[in-house]
Amino acid sequence: MSLVGSYTDGERITPAIMAPNRSRTTSRTTSGGSAFGKDRNDLLDLLTTKYGIRSIVQYYPLYRYPLFQKLGQGEHDCPVLEKFWDNSFSVPMWCGMEDDVLETIADSIKSAIADLKAGK
Repeated sequence: MSLVGSYTDGERITPAIMAPNRSRTTSRTTSGGSAFGKDRNDLLDLLTTKYGIRSIVQYYPLYRYPLFQKLGQGEHDCPVLEKFWDNSFSVPMWCGMEDDVLETIADSIKSAIADLKAGK
């Protein structure tokens, strides 16, 4: 099961962290932001509301956290990191996850992207 290469016109979902046991904890959209008028947040909202898959933005660069900003560490010029994190999200994963659950998550992501493309 792979989401890589599943879509035409430039929009793809790829695993960003791969482990030998097939765990994929973080994924990202590769369009670099908004595609067909939708962005990562639209995808996450649809996955939650329509498909019951709670996907989240789990990690941010440290300089985006208020604590580091208060300490004067909030200004950095990291365009590659910004693009990566602005398009990253985490999907439910755990050790021993059954293949049918993985397939459901993958199929839901594919369906949600199709819904967004169709303007649903």
